[in-house]
Amino acid sequence: KRHYKLPSHTVSRDELEQTLFDMVQDEGCCSGNDCPCVRNGLGCQADACSCWSHTQNDTEVLTTVESFQAVCGNRYGIYVVDSGAIASYRKSIITKMTHLKTCQFISPNC
Repeated sequence: KRHYKLPSHTVSRDELEQTLFDMVQDEGCCSGNDCPCVRNGLGCQADACSCWSHTQNDTEVLTTVESFQAVCGNRYGIYVVDSGAIASYRKSIITKMTHLKTCQFISPNC
């Protein structure tokens, strides 16, 4: 957050870190023109942009596309590979193919 005015009184590093964390929670990292993706009218790429990786602590894990978008804040969105959706789709295709193969083995008119 480059445009934050520092307080005129002495503030500890912990207080500054908490202020930055609060600002990021209120408004995503890539919500303004500081982000090169936003400046160029592009959505962030989760595997290339590190905006989403700075969560509150190391134990917090982002698991949904929505959680990535909330942390990023890019008005053009963030592109995330949804591994759960891919796994689910693959499983459904394998199930259909297995069923079809079994069905054709039993009856050629299946």
